[in-house]
Amino acid sequence: LRTLAQSDTGVPVLSVLVPQSAYESVVGGGDGRRWSAIHIDQPFYRQIELIRLALPDARRIGVLNDGTHPERLQPLKAALSGTPLQLVAGSFTGESSLFASLSQVLEQADVFLALPDPQVHNAGTVRNLLLTSFRASVPVVGFSAAYARAGALMSLYSTPEQIARQTTDVIAGWLRDRTWPAPRHPRHFTVSVNTHVARSLGLRIEDGDVLRDRLLRQEKQP
Repeated sequence: LRTLAQSDTGVPVLSVLVPQSAYESVVGGGDGRRWSAIHIDQPFYRQIELIRLALPDARRIGVLNDGTHPERLQPLKAALSGTPLQLVAGSFTGESSLFASLSQVLEQADVFLALPDPQVHNAGTVRNLLLTSFRASVPVVGFSAAYARAGALMSLYSTPEQIARQTTDVIAGWLRDRTWPAPRHPRHFTVSVNTHVARSLGLRIEDGDVLRDRLLRQEKQP
């Protein structure tokens, strides 16, 4: 994506399987006739509704955010507006401050929402993050199937096959109309629940397919 953004070619570009923050940092406010995207990350309203459906007693959502990019929390704050949920945000400025900030967030949060920031969630931090959250009895909502397998209570994500279906539709539209739709989040998605973690935390959680179907019904309502 960066290579295309820096090139002189005017070929139309559809960014796929790239986080929204990365797309916006590379493309910025680029020509909408040339650039569009299907982001890999889920919209915040969908993540919040999943938490409300699966964990109705939760009131405080904890997150960690890179202190150099506080603006990235604004869409999450907007999505929480009008709901009974409160945001408990911790910021960090490097890996050395990461777990101190996490501990402060977990002291106040009922659930921890993992944001797809590679500075927070990478091969060197995920195991300790999940262990720290589990010991604090705070369930984690992840953003990949691997996250749920590793110890998150549940994950909300789109598989490559699901995004490919949407990509096909967008490309077909471009071939017909020679125009892109606005950048958007995935239309199709999956919910995975780690039942072992749920039992260990004393939580009764519906099956992932049931939660997904409930989310879909809510999104189809006017």
